[in-house]
Amino acid sequence: MRRKLERTEPERLTLKMWLYPWLSRLTIALMAVVIGAMAWLPDSRSQFWLSLLTVAVVLAGYELRRRKGPADAG
Repeated sequence: MRRKLERTEPERLTLKMWLYPWLSRLTIALMAVVIGAMAWLPDSRSQFWLSLLTVAVVLAGYELRRRKGPADAG
């Protein structure tokens, strides 16, 4: 969306991000390293699996909600 705004309406971008888009990519890569370290290190492995279980439960709930359709208003 940022690239589209840069082309069409650059004046709407009031806050410029430093080193865009490389800083975003570096941040994502570092998060992946931390998550990988959690899976690798024995002391934090249980937290890693519990986090994966939590993500799976949230995604399953989202999928059930999506299939059910919008909630009735009343």
